[in-house]
Amino acid sequence: MSRIWSKGSRGAVDGEGSFTTPRSLGAAGRRYPVKGGYYIREGERVTGETIARGREIREVDRLVRDYGGTKSGWRKMKGDTVIVRDVDGVEFRAEVHWYEHHGVGRVDFKPKRFK
Repeated sequence: MSRIWSKGSRGAVDGEGSFTTPRSLGAAGRRYPVKGGYYIREGERVTGETIARGREIREVDRLVRDYGGTKSGWRKMKGDTVIVRDVDGVEFRAEVHWYEHHGVGRVDFKPKRFK
């Protein structure tokens, strides 16, 4: 599989679901917040893998109601990355789950497994 890189406003995109968070002076204002008081470290690569699509997602009705898009366009993703605790800046390697839709973007990041 060849890798296709494109640069978007929310970081570089690498293949299916993988992306790199932005690293710049304004990157702190565009952090990817993770539930529980964490955020994804700036400049960190997130490896992404699809674990459910469309109607397979339990919360697809809520996603369409809260963020828009179509039911068939939503994907539930998982990936490994480094997250930082807001309170003290301690870094953790973790598996993170999130939802994404082409016209909406990435939403609802949640840590699932600390490594």
